[in-house]
Amino acid sequence: MSLRVDKKLAEFLREVRNTSPDQKIYLVGGAVRDLVLGKTVKDLDFVVADGSVELAKIVKRHFHGVWYSLDDEHQSARVILKQGDADELVLDFTAFIGETLEQDLRQRDFTINAMAIDLDNMEEVIDPLGGQNDLRDGKLRLGSPQSLISDPLRVLRAVRMVRTLELSHTLEITEKLRVASKGLNRISGERIRDELLKCLALPNLSLTYELLKDYGILDQLLHRTSEQESLKKLLADSPGENLTKIDDDFEQSFLQTLEKVILYIEKEDPDSSDFDLCPVSISLPDILKKLNKNFRETLQGGRTRKQLLILFAFFFPHYSDYLADNQKEVDSNCLAFAESITNAFMLGQKEKQFFELVCAGYWEIFSLDQEARVSALQIYRYFRRVGSYGVESALLHLVNYCASSSLLPEKISIADAIIFTWFREQTKIVDPPRFVDGDDLQKILHLNSGPELGFYLESIREAQVTGEVKTRDEALAYVTRLIGERK
Repeated sequence: MSLRVDKKLAEFLREVRNTSPDQKIYLVGGAVRDLVLGKTVKDLDFVVADGSVELAKIVKRHFHGVWYSLDDEHQSARVILKQGDADELVLDFTAFIGETLEQDLRQRDFTINAMAIDLDNMEEVIDPLGGQNDLRDGKLRLGSPQSLISDPLRVLRAVRMVRTLELSHTLEITEKLRVASKGLNRISGERIRDELLKCLALPNLSLTYELLKDYGILDQLLHRTSEQESLKKLLADSPGENLTKIDDDFEQSFLQTLEKVILYIEKEDPDSSDFDLCPVSISLPDILKKLNKNFRETLQGGRTRKQLLILFAFFFPHYSDYLADNQKEVDSNCLAFAESITNAFMLGQKEKQFFELVCAGYWEIFSLDQEARVSALQIYRYFRRVGSYGVESALLHLVNYCASSSLLPEKISIADAIIFTWFREQTKIVDPPRFVDGDDLQKILHLNSGPELGFYLESIREAQVTGEVKTRDEALAYVTRLIGERK
């Protein structure tokens, strides 16, 4: 098949070729697949017989990019061009696995990814396994009988290929995927994390969930998290059934509703919803815009709050009964959950804090839900405990109730009030202005430094929230009264 490469990309590839005229350079893998499909490509994988790391360094210098090693053993290196820009390009360079290009291609995951282009002849696709025919016929076929066993991470890639390209496959391949998924325990957390996040970013979360469960991947991911020391101890001390024994219908509804709410927020259009949105504050235009900005905030490793929220929602239902088994230990249970997810997928400390506080906020809302009407002081204390991540907790609470067949409108009023307060009443309730500080209390009221200062300062802020204190003088008078009452 003759391939037509976009003129701008073709010029770029020729320039890459000219950086090392004495060696053959091939474009391989997903980039070739996407070019065959007529898609835009931003990630380019190159292979050479030898000297891939040296080639990467040459390309980095030529294009003034960023270079780093990926895998010394397999001579794999990455170059990033125009890093952070909208037209950023990621170039990976690797040496052949095997003696020839064809041997390399035959060891790849699926036939649709086992194609190459010789940069000296960009019109022809090198396709020894019939990947183009499989793309045309919408079929997923393995590159070799050992394709999945040799690298079990490919079972997650299969989910992505099936979902993205709407591929069919045989029951035999399904069974091979189930067998290979048991090998995920020997794959590093970083590799699983990155591939899982790609899967969870695909449209229709519930379909992704179904495939992960059908291929046996879900069980392996749950096993990986539950075997982490923190959760292992919690689960050993808690009675309960197998973790995967949750209501599948509700889980599907929960993920579908979460996705709809996220899409609604991302559109920033109050009238864009194609479903019966719960009557909550997120339908206000300014709050929609601020929620979407929240979603895009990165916490660590370039991962966003939206990605972490979806990851949280994916695992949390399987552990929720254990985490709330003892209400007095919710904080320690949420910490155990956060540590296990973080360790299992090699996330960072900021991400661990996200999981811990979203979990704590979620259960805190349940305790507030017992009140007839949530007060401003309760919301203030809620945010003092969980910070801005309390917004995600409230969103999940709304999703939970919206996904339930027995939705009661009054049950969502507290989560609604929490979201409204965070975005509309920051200075009034969430973070009232400080009329006095510790130095003022020491100089004017002659208090000594120590824990008591913190108690009085926090008492002032709570009195501001309830309306008892409105000025600096009232703040000092309030502390004077407290000192008298405590004598």
